[in-house]
Amino acid sequence: MLLCPYGCIMTDENSTVLKCELCIQNGGVPACVQGCPNRAIVFEEVQE
Repeated sequence: MLLCPYGCIMTDENSTVLKCELCIQNGGVPACVQGCPNRAIVFEEVQE
């Protein structure tokens, strides 16, 4: 959550992490995915 350059990744009242879509619009991988040292955050396209 600290790596989000926009401060958009937050938790709700149940301590669940809320996703954002702000830096996806930049045409690349979100900054939180690139900066995650343990690769715990992934960016994948969901096909329905």
